Amino acid sequence: MHRSTDNATRCTRLRQRVGAEIDQAGSISFARFMELALYEPECGYYTSGAVEFGTGGDFVTAPELTPLFAGSLARQCAEVLEYLGGGEILEVGAGSGVLARELLGELARLDSLPLRYRILERSPALRARQAATLRQVEVPTEWLQAAPDQPFTGLILANELFDALPCHRVRMRSEHFCELRVGSEAGHFRWQAGAVFAPAAELLRWGPFTDGYTTELNLQMQPCLQALSAQLQRGLVLCLDYGYPRAEYLHPERSMGTLLCHHSHTATADPLIRVGEQDISASVDFTRLAEAGEQAGLELCGYASQAGFLLGCGIPEPVADRAALRQLLLPGGMGERFQVMALGRDMDRALCGFSRQDYRWRL
Repeated sequence: MHRSTDNATRCTRLRQRVGAEIDQAGSISFARFMELALYEPECGYYTSGAVEFGTGGDFVTAPELTPLFAGSLARQCAEVLEYLGGGEILEVGAGSGVLARELLGELARLDSLPLRYRILERSPALRARQAATLRQVEVPTEWLQAAPDQPFTGLILANELFDALPCHRVRMRSEHFCELRVGSEAGHFRWQAGAVFAPAAELLRWGPFTDGYTTELNLQMQPCLQALSAQLQRGLVLCLDYGYPRAEYLHPERSMGTLLCHHSHTATADPLIRVGEQDISASVDFTRLAEAGEQAGLELCGYASQAGFLLGCGIPEPVADRAALRQLLLPGGMGERFQVMALGRDMDRALCGFSRQDYRWRL
């Protein structure tokens, strides 16, 4: 069977499964819809391996854009591993495996390889793709399907992880945030107005908000971070993602929320179409991420733009691809839209990535 036929069949099955849940319940939360669309075990966009990375795929991540990203990040990893006296690296959701390959290559050149490189990956298809990419690396590599259950020392890398966690969607109505749920009408998925959503009451102090103001609320961030870091005895969690501190996240200019979908390098804000064929994400509220870190027993060690962080780490020389470097660093590319947060446990030292810029005061 041709791949396009396979994908069409898979997406049809996925839509049927989503529709069956909606028919049974009347409507489902957007968080549940997003969970099914991306992570349904057999048919989800990520778990089925339908996602395509890079210039020929649905979207380009920084590691796919240029090895300069991993080269700079390696300098921060090397500094932390030296401080810890060694350790391991756990990458959560490694995509195609390119970041791991380039990072380990640079760490080898820096004579600072970790004792082990582990990847937490839910998708069997992506695990196979990563294994092929990493077949020649010099470090013992292991794949996990759940958070570590044994104590370890080292780094946890979360590159574009939190934007893909299923989130709730809420809309202001009569001075309360009410949930936006997903229903079905004439065979198409549609937004449905729900009841007052109690967890969103905490956002009201950042208002006032006009009726119709819409945003996303990520309630999975704290349990996810808690699970990832529970066995981290000493070390650092590095979170690299696109988003804003709370005041900017809830700015009036984002009155329709931050949902973003990608399919074949085309961006839309409609997650209810192309179910199973497109990525769905929402910008990260980095204030919430810092709060989640504190609740998980981690200390906020630094917060900067991607540009500030990479420049603090140092850009590897020589730089052959100036266009890619500009995309990484300039405000019109990834430089300001992407942010980096470091959350540590027993990390009593300054970090090079935040030596040029530290925006903790903005949180």
